[in-house]
Amino acid sequence: MSINGNAQKRVCSHGAFQKTAEDALYSCLRKLKGLINAIPQNSVWISRSITYKEVLLHKLEQYFLGRRFHSQYLPMSSSEAWSFLKDHYTMTLCTLDSYGFPHAAPVWYVVHENKIYFRAQAYKKKIRNLLKRPQVCCVVEDGEKYTELRGVMLRGLARVVDSDKAKRKLIFSMLAEKYRERRDTNLLPKIWQERFGKEHRVVVEITPTSLVSWDNRKWLAVAKKSQTKKS
Repeated sequence: MSINGNAQKRVCSHGAFQKTAEDALYSCLRKLKGLINAIPQNSVWISRSITYKEVLLHKLEQYFLGRRFHSQYLPMSSSEAWSFLKDHYTMTLCTLDSYGFPHAAPVWYVVHENKIYFRAQAYKKKIRNLLKRPQVCCVVEDGEKYTELRGVMLRGLARVVDSDKAKRKLIFSMLAEKYRERRDTNLLPKIWQERFGKEHRVVVEITPTSLVSWDNRKWLAVAKKSQTKKS
């Protein structure tokens, strides 16, 4: 092989190594972000009204925003993502059945202390699935045009917490308040209300292990900023 050939081979090898290293670093930072999300909110930054958690997440979010070439989407901040979840009403919940196939179903839910809660009858397929395999994936999204698309996808571990009477009462109260103007089951036939309306529903708690978000509206801000610099 010629000298130029050897040099080219070394350059290609270095490029591949650099990309692998960058991908590994990016993966580690995402895992670190998940660990930071688990930090208790009462870890207060000395002499500041901001938490260690918020400071660290802000630094990581700035880093991710600087690596736009890895994704066509711009993420929400952690606080934006949780606010988005609280402000929306329908979540698509994915569980795994006994054959390993995903089962997707819409659920009404509430957010409490950075965990997701919903209720359902114990015989429902999603409940039977998560009792056997607690790994779940949830998606909440909105937007019609591409520049309006935004959403949050979280993965986590689900468990039934129906035996915790205090938590059950709290979650039922939160669900009743959130969906007060949407749960119009009184308009359904009496036979439905007697058969299904009074059925026992268990409370499920989802503890997130990772959270991914996107907000295409942020690209409009980037475009506007670029146009301003040019002008």
